[in-house]
Amino acid sequence: MRGRLLLALGVLVACVGGGVRTAPPPASAAEAHPLTLTVWRTDGRVVHFEFLVIAPNAEAAGAAARAALAVLAPGSYEVTDGEAGGVSAQFAPWGWRWSEAELPVGLWYNPEGAVAGTPESAIRRAAESWSHVPGTRFAFTYEGTSDASPSVDAGSYDGRNVIGWADLGCSVGCVLGVTSKTAETHEVDTVLNSNPGARLGDGSPGTVDVETVALHELGHMAGLEHSCQPVAAACTADETEAVMYYRYQGAHRALAADDVAGLAALYPAGRVGVAIPSEALVMAVTLAPGWNLVVLPVASVSALAEALPCVVAIYASDAGRWRSWVRATPAALQALTSTEPGMAYWVFAEGSCAAAIAVSE
Repeated sequence: MRGRLLLALGVLVACVGGGVRTAPPPASAAEAHPLTLTVWRTDGRVVHFEFLVIAPNAEAAGAAARAALAVLAPGSYEVTDGEAGGVSAQFAPWGWRWSEAELPVGLWYNPEGAVAGTPESAIRRAAESWSHVPGTRFAFTYEGTSDASPSVDAGSYDGRNVIGWADLGCSVGCVLGVTSKTAETHEVDTVLNSNPGARLGDGSPGTVDVETVALHELGHMAGLEHSCQPVAAACTADETEAVMYYRYQGAHRALAADDVAGLAALYPAGRVGVAIPSEALVMAVTLAPGWNLVVLPVASVSALAEALPCVVAIYASDAGRWRSWVRATPAALQALTSTEPGMAYWVFAEGSCAAAIAVSE
């Protein structure tokens, strides 16, 4: 299982080309395109949107992602490669896991706007699937229905982890589900697309199984990334069989070995409330060539650089000033010596590299 900053989104999308307003083809009939869009929100925060788009080509994938972005973060300004502060990262970890005190994780469901054929029981079953995993101590507590709305696009948080519905459109592509996480408040929310073009339903012929989509999005809520990033390497058989695989492949309502292994890595077996040695907890960090904006585990910067040999420099913004660590610079001149929990860093890499790094409590 391979391994986001102030706010990061995991997205499942189905897409058609040419702007045709018809139902999308089966996911298996099109190519999967991962796409990262980095934006400045109107409240001044930098936000990463991690899209995984089912589309016939890269152009259609980009159009689908930007159409969804206009709904999710209206008025935001996209930062493109080559601009000051631009980023070309393909991948970033969620950045934090739920603490002992936060387990089990409370979950609410808002059925307002839900499409026909998507019963509450499907959401509850999906939550239960992640709550009874051998070898882990993670669990959701299903709190029932609520009139609270997901806070994906609002920028204000109510402390509840809510699954709800919104019409995200389907003109050039269909986002099936979007999950957002914020390290500031430790809140996660999921939006399911109520637009008829998304075809969310009970998984019968011609529909997309809502329980499968909810199961995937709840994996993000638990703290897991996709089991395989197609830009990094060929996916293994175990990764393609996982619920957290990056593309929708039809109804898939049971966790696979890769899902279980990922959850166990984040939350090793043990009774809630019993201290777990920090050495048992790891964060997967994956870097692409060029600038990466990522949350790093709490550690000395020199130790991180040793584990990630492709790193050339690490920058952090501290109260409007930049602190940096640059490889081959004498230790006495390094302004950045250690990382802080939940903080995003700009990392320049001369190539691709990845490591599973111990997380300090």
